[in-house]
Amino acid sequence: MRYEIRAMELSEILDLGFRITKDNLVTLATIAGVIYVPLALAGYLLQQSAVSGHFGAVMGGGLLMTLLSFIAMPIVSAGITHALGDCYLGRTPDAKRSLSVGVDMLVPLVGTSLLAGLFILIGFCLLVVPGIYLMLCYAVIAQVIVLERTYGMAALSRSKQLTEGYLLRMLAIYAVVWILVMVTTGAVQLILGFFPLLGALASGVVQAVAFAYSSAVSVIVYFDLRCRKEAFELEHLAQAVESPGAGGAARMR
Repeated sequence: MRYEIRAMELSEILDLGFRITKDNLVTLATIAGVIYVPLALAGYLLQQSAVSGHFGAVMGGGLLMTLLSFIAMPIVSAGITHALGDCYLGRTPDAKRSLSVGVDMLVPLVGTSLLAGLFILIGFCLLVVPGIYLMLCYAVIAQVIVLERTYGMAALSRSKQLTEGYLLRMLAIYAVVWILVMVTTGAVQLILGFFPLLGALASGVVQAVAFAYSSAVSVIVYFDLRCRKEAFELEHLAQAVESPGAGGAARMR
């Protein structure tokens, strides 16, 4: 499946994110489901333990969920970003290969994310506004790390370079996506609440799909910025013409 690579308006980004998610739903939901389905089921079991008064199990389960999230979430985030990069550049995504990439990138991804988080925290301590500014500057840091294999301070600088001049636009995009995801998942989970165990499982699947969509939008935003600042669409087209057997894949940098 080929998707147009160019600078886009907000409505086009949202629509393309939906189409990419729909066209590759099984692969993307499989990757995201690695973390969201177990967390949903664990949350249900913890709720049942709390009702039964087994507070030791609740504490232990909560700690286990926290550790699972800390390790698995970065792997899933990197994996789905890698898969979406493949989708957008005309390659066939593969869940196993993408999760393998996520495992390989766990340490640099966590390290760079913690570094970004530290700067953002300092920014929030300085009257909040600098923190919001840095959050937007680092909004495409995951895409820079995974798709460009750039880490640490270099990744922070690269993300800031790409987002410079488009911070308000990005704030609008992510605000709309957040509202869409929250309203949709909230409505579905409200309905699923009437079906205890099955509802928890289905809720995990819904959250996985929502994460796939928001991740797709983030990847499109990353390429949108590259098209606006680096004419990436022309570079991609040139390489697709030069290497027609490569499935339209272009080098990332």
